[in-house]
Amino acid sequence: MPSRFASPTESLPQLAQELDICRRDDPLSLLRELTERLRNAFEYAPQSTEVDSPIEHALKERRGVCQDFAHIMTTMVRGLRIPCRYVSGYLFSSRRR
Repeated sequence: MPSRFASPTESLPQLAQELDICRRDDPLSLLRELTERLRNAFEYAPQSTEVDSPIEHALKERRGVCQDFAHIMTTMVRGLRIPCRYVSGYLFSSRRR
């Protein structure tokens, strides 16, 4: 479902063009390319955004945190008509019981 955190903005089409992101025959390869290109185009900068910051802030500054990158990618992928969702709160623990 749409969310206010993963909503299209004016800057998003420009970023998609810059990263050469368009729908292709192989969605999985496209998603892997998009992940890599976003990683290279943005700086991970802790405390550069807030939990409720719009993605436009990260898009303009080209920096943010994990949730910003997830929201940007989710919005771009949905724009390509590929189903996508963001799930928060995953925690891995290697402790043995």
